[in-house]
Amino acid sequence: AGIALIFLAVLLNLPAPLTILMILWINLICDGPIDIMLGFEEREEGIMKIPPQDLQREKILDRFVIQTAVVISSFIGVATIIMFYIIYKQTNDLSLARTVALSIVTTANLISVFSFKNLHKSVFQNKHLFQNKFLLVAVLYGAILTVAVVYLPFLNRIFETKPLNIIHWLYILGIGVLSMFLVELSKKTY
Repeated sequence: AGIALIFLAVLLNLPAPLTILMILWINLICDGPIDIMLGFEEREEGIMKIPPQDLQREKILDRFVIQTAVVISSFIGVATIIMFYIIYKQTNDLSLARTVALSIVTTANLISVFSFKNLHKSVFQNKHLFQNKFLLVAVLYGAILTVAVVYLPFLNRIFETKPLNIIHWLYILGIGVLSMFLVELSKKTY
């Protein structure tokens, strides 16, 4: 999503929607802890009934993985650049627009991770959705850090962020939930 976001900003001749520090922050929150905690997932039911794959022919990145990555990254990138543009043009406040962009990318990643727990079943059919306590802690950690960078004054100065209002958060959460639904839709088409 970050690559799509930066690409669109350059294409549209907009200021950078994220600073370098914000991009590092997104990686700190969304990539490390969550990826590691997904490793603690219990095995999927019926996994032993699936025949072994031919490792000589099987691709690491199959059509589903590529399709899902492109769709989700593009959606988050486009939704974020639209919100960035609207807020920047309405308020002429680059820090506020960047804060919304940062919050969209982190929140969308934190919400959609639950759809990736099982690539064969819908998140709504997953009986073990909240069973991985480590993943829940990692998502909570990410949410707390996202809120901290938005509302704590010393982090506002470091990251050049500004506090958001409830309307901003409604849009941010809406985009996050939509990203999760797009993952689910991608599962249906595979």
